[in-house]
Amino acid sequence: MSKAILRYKALRPEELEHYNHIANENKVANAAALRAWIESHSPEEIRKANKARVHLKRLGVKGFRNKLQDGRQVKRSIGCYGIFVKERFGSGDFMHIKFPDATKLIAAEWKTLSDAEKERYHAIAKLDRTRYTQEKKTVYNLDTKSSIAPQAAAAV
Repeated sequence: MSKAILRYKALRPEELEHYNHIANENKVANAAALRAWIESHSPEEIRKANKARVHLKRLGVKGFRNKLQDGRQVKRSIGCYGIFVKERFGSGDFMHIKFPDATKLIAAEWKTLSDAEKERYHAIAKLDRTRYTQEKKTVYNLDTKSSIAPQAAAAV
């Protein structure tokens, strides 16, 4: 066995407690430093950095496991079916049903809904897309692709 493992196993309980305390303090300090570092950059810079991390991951570059978590990032819009699923799971009707079975039941429910019943979810999804577009404009100072395409077509 490694010398380090033998030394670790030989530690007394009070020494283990001391090192656990130091480790927990370091964890809190590192989390605060990361949060401060993220907040020192604009949301647009963090968005671009996350996009680059995804690209590097696809290329097989190791070292960028996770995206940077930033509460200022814009939450993506949810489609009408996603809103329906979220509402159905939130109702509590599927608490004791396995997830794959519950999603099959929800999908079957969605298929049986009439167009008039689905219209409610389409309206909510449209409001959410509007929210997303507005937030993207204000946070990133960007238009979404759907609002750029008509402008580009008009320019040609």
